[in-house]
Amino acid sequence: MNATPEQIRADFLSQQPAYLTFADCMQHLTVTLLKHHQIVIHSISHRVKDSQSLREKMNRPGKNYGQLSDITDLVGVRIITYLSEDVDRVSHLIESEFAVDRINSIDKRLTNDPDRFGYASLHKVCSLSDSRLGLTEYAMYRGLKCEIQIRTILQHAWAEIEHGNSFPLDLMGDKWVWENVAVTDQHVVIDDAPYPIVSKVPLFADVVHKGKRFVITE
Repeated sequence: MNATPEQIRADFLSQQPAYLTFADCMQHLTVTLLKHHQIVIHSISHRVKDSQSLREKMNRPGKNYGQLSDITDLVGVRIITYLSEDVDRVSHLIESEFAVDRINSIDKRLTNDPDRFGYASLHKVCSLSDSRLGLTEYAMYRGLKCEIQIRTILQHAWAEIEHGNSFPLDLMGDKWVWENVAVTDQHVVIDDAPYPIVSKVPLFADVVHKGKRFVITE
C-alpha cells in the first residue's frame, strides 16, 4: 500500500539527520576521488531537499510516489567543471566508484533546445558501492541515494542568468533574447553568427549586439 504525501514527508523528517550526514559524506568522498584522479573542477556543492521543496515536488502534476525511497534527489551534489570534456571525465569516475541507478539517471545534454542550455547537465543517481557499504564508516548509508549533477561553468552561469540572478531584469521578458541567442561551450551564437570564446580562463564578458547586452561566461 502506497504511503500518502504527508506520511512520506513525516518519514523524511524522521530521517533528515541521516540525509544531512550522507550529503556531507558524498561531497567529501567525491572531492577525494577527484583529487586522486587529478581532475580539476571549478567547484562542488551539496544540499538536502527541505520539507517545503519535498511537498512541492510530490504535488507536481503526474508525480506519484509510493514511498520515500522512490524520490531519488533528496540529496544532491553539484559539480561544476571548466570544460565540457571534463563533464565526461567526472561521469566516468562516478560510474567506476559508485553504484549508478541507470533508470533514474538522465543526460540532459542530449536536448537540442538552445533555451535549455543552462539545464543541459548530466544527472547521475547513485548510491555507495557494496564494497564501501561493507566498511563501518559507510554502513549507515545503505539504501540512500544521491543525485550528482555535472555541468560546465558556462552552463551553470547561463542557468543563473535565466533565473534572473545576473541578467538585467528588463531583458528577461524580451522574446528576442531567447529566439536569437544560443550558447555552446565554444561560442555565443547571435542571429546565427558565432562569437568565439577563446580564453580557457573562467571569466565574465559582455557581448553587445544590436544594442542588447548579454552577459556570458566560460
